[in-house]
Amino acid sequence: MSISCSFTNETPKKHQFIKSQTFRGSHNIGLLQKLNHDRLNAESQLCDFAINVDGQIVKTHKVILAMCSKYFAEMFTHQQESKIEEDLQSLDPDSVIALINFIYTTNITITRENVLNLTAAADILEINEVKQFCKLFVGGFFSQTSWSSQSNFPPQQRMLPNAPTSSTDFFSHESINDQGIFSIEEKPVNDDLTVEIATSNCNGPTSSNQNVKHYNSNTISALLPMSLSSDQSDLDESLNHSESRLQFGSFLEFNSILDILLDPNVQFLPSIPKGPKENVYFVVENMKNVMRMKAGVPKRFADDCGPWNSSKLTVSYYLMKDGKTTFITRTPNGYCLRRRSGLKLCKPMPTDEEVFKVGKQYTTHKLDSSYKRRISWLSNCMPRCKPVAVVEYMGKFPGGNS
Repeated sequence: MSISCSFTNETPKKHQFIKSQTFRGSHNIGLLQKLNHDRLNAESQLCDFAINVDGQIVKTHKVILAMCSKYFAEMFTHQQESKIEEDLQSLDPDSVIALINFIYTTNITITRENVLNLTAAADILEINEVKQFCKLFVGGFFSQTSWSSQSNFPPQQRMLPNAPTSSTDFFSHESINDQGIFSIEEKPVNDDLTVEIATSNCNGPTSSNQNVKHYNSNTISALLPMSLSSDQSDLDESLNHSESRLQFGSFLEFNSILDILLDPNVQFLPSIPKGPKENVYFVVENMKNVMRMKAGVPKRFADDCGPWNSSKLTVSYYLMKDGKTTFITRTPNGYCLRRRSGLKLCKPMPTDEEVFKVGKQYTTHKLDSSYKRRISWLSNCMPRCKPVAVVEYMGKFPGGNS
């Protein structure tokens, strides 16, 4: 307990009278530990949310998740009904459990074996502090070794769809030389701000003989050229990207878009790149939005083009059979084919797994409605194809990109 006092200005020479007194309790000490103990208690009465991790139900508290994860914060904010459970089957189970433990204990174990899956899960759940820790771990690991970046990490037994097979896929903006060697120049550690990464049991205290690395604020700046805590972090990456041009001043034909979305070997960017975007299209990673849509959270396609008008969303359904794509309509009675005479039920009726659900978002720029953007994606892509989106920009940007 601590006490602070203030005294009146008008006091006798020989005495001082207390005007106010502030007391600080100690109940905040160990608060997270108590909540962690509560969630691990089989008879817990305080947990109000559960996460399904590969069939294992992990009890949690909504307010704790929301304070540490933007993904859960937006889920609880936008969810129209009171949601009590979330299924995260598409994420690595061990990584999800490690992240939940981190939220409650502030400790996390990062190893060569789990850093890729852990970074992917932290990226999806938007636990940016762990993303920073993973970058620091990889930076420190490679600065101490001269191994090829392609062989530093063991094969992953279970990863996100399209999870990278090496650190360079996650940290592509760092310094990688022609031989594929990841190199970072570490600066001396000062006594100011430090970040501690303990490669130990995340449920226990850090002992003196454990592998702990310290980084000061200068080192963090050197290793993290972009602010991972910023909502616009994806825009701060410096990317060398190739543009794909739109022909004849029009958006891509649907068959071309579907070919891109269904291509198992499609190459994609981690985010919409910065710079001028006129009559071009990009293929970008869309895993975050797939998870956000599943959780009932609005999609987010950030770019540097300034304000857009409200977007129009359309959803189309397509049946792929014998290499042919057929447009179908979903009705309460099932999927139907469009005929001149009207709708006709599909026979046999396709299952949801056989139908591709394509979402399209159209919008125009607020400064000039002739400058348009269209984004297309597969809402039910996994596990059949990569979670990507095709982002098209048509027309001349009014005033140039910022």
